[in-house]
Amino acid sequence: MSRDREERDPYQIAPMPPPSPQEDQLPRPGTLTAAAVLWIITGVLLTLAYGFEAVRAFGYGNDIRAAVGALLTVAAVGIWRLGSGLRHGHDNRIGLIMLGLVPGLGLFPLVIAAIVLQYLPASRRWFALPPAKAPSP
Repeated sequence: MSRDREERDPYQIAPMPPPSPQEDQLPRPGTLTAAAVLWIITGVLLTLAYGFEAVRAFGYGNDIRAAVGALLTVAAVGIWRLGSGLRHGHDNRIGLIMLGLVPGLGLFPLVIAAIVLQYLPASRRWFALPPAKAPSP
């Protein structure tokens, strides 16, 4: 039996195993991770601030202020979710800028830092790469 194998494959070279998913994709750059964390922090802080303001305004009977606070709370939750998506590799940069500029004016330094970090060359190159292949079952 070993003689048959030697005749078929005299060098006995085994095929290379397929690459693991970790080897198939470049790691996320640190600038993009920092931008995602800043967006998540901004979203959490704005959600808490606008949520408490909406509840307080509703308690005082100021319906217009409560409605604006509720709307801004929804936008802040959107920032939070899009920031989490950015952290996991989804290109949500435009949505984050649109949602972050209006409700995030109170946290202007965080918003500006996150916008700058997500457009640095390392982050742009990472988003320009083709998506990683899904592992085969």
